[in-house]
Amino acid sequence: MPEQDFNAVFSKRLRYYLSQNNMTQVELAKKLNVGTTSVYNWCNGIKTPRMDKVDAMCDLFKCSRSDLIEEKTPLLTEKDEKDIEKNLQDTLHTAIAFSIVGSFVISILGIVLSPIILRLMNTPEYLMADSLLYLRFYFGGIIFIFIYNIGSGILRAVGDSKNPLYFLIFCCFCNIFLDLLLVMVFH
Repeated sequence: MPEQDFNAVFSKRLRYYLSQNNMTQVELAKKLNVGTTSVYNWCNGIKTPRMDKVDAMCDLFKCSRSDLIEEKTPLLTEKDEKDIEKNLQDTLHTAIAFSIVGSFVISILGIVLSPIILRLMNTPEYLMADSLLYLRFYFGGIIFIFIYNIGSGILRAVGDSKNPLYFLIFCCFCNIFLDLLLVMVFH
């Protein structure tokens, strides 16, 4: 069997056993003491694990090696796969919607309650105006923090930890550049 076909068969079987055992890719990675990217690659037919990891999965799933690496009769019907995909999409959309709604609620509350928060912290009066402006900007940007955290959590759940890191690095450099620009050039 060509390696590409083997990867496809193995990934399909692995996804089946993960769903049968109500286990996420992250949980499997922890139990096998491997990176989540490795499990993501196995589940998507990009790579296959070493045989010692296959044997560890067999022990974990209580199945034989042939159950994991050989083509069997169809595991899920096409309808089942479509239902699973629809449920996954609904879950992701709900998570994103909650993060947006939650961030708007926190932003509005934070902007409105900023003066009260500062007074409770006994902020000196001569710092009040600047502190109030800072807090309102902070709370106004909460939506971006929520969306980043939900998005990176979703990507990490499927084993992609690199893209959230790259995005964070890019944002840090943008922040440094804009800080220098706004402070040194625009005062």
